[in-house]
Amino acid sequence: RRSVVIDLGCHAGGWSQIILERINREGFVVGVDKVLIEPLENHHFVQGDIQHAATIRKVEELLGGRQANLVLADLVTKVFDGASLENFKVQLAQHFAKVRPAKPKACRKESVELYLVCQGFASE
Repeated sequence: RRSVVIDLGCHAGGWSQIILERINREGFVVGVDKVLIEPLENHHFVQGDIQHAATIRKVEELLGGRQANLVLADLVTKVFDGASLENFKVQLAQHFAKVRPAKPKACRKESVELYLVCQGFASE
């Protein structure tokens, strides 16, 4: 069975290229972004905001009834440690199966910035 992948926020195309390599260019990849990207071989691009109905319709038309095996979206959020961080993590946990903090080694130890990596979007 051929993989069907949707790459939300696909500008500048790097993740779409990796997906195409991983599926040996035999699957079906749709990239969506507000910013136009350079065309990629075997890649279907929709320029628009995925929150708008017109963009969703364009993606559905490209899929032609196919169901996506994977929806890739950048959901790594930069935050600052503080009083409201725990409340924000609780809110994210209502929408994702896993929310974990990450602090790259490049960050200074005294810095209050960190990232929240969210995985497994819970569909309603």
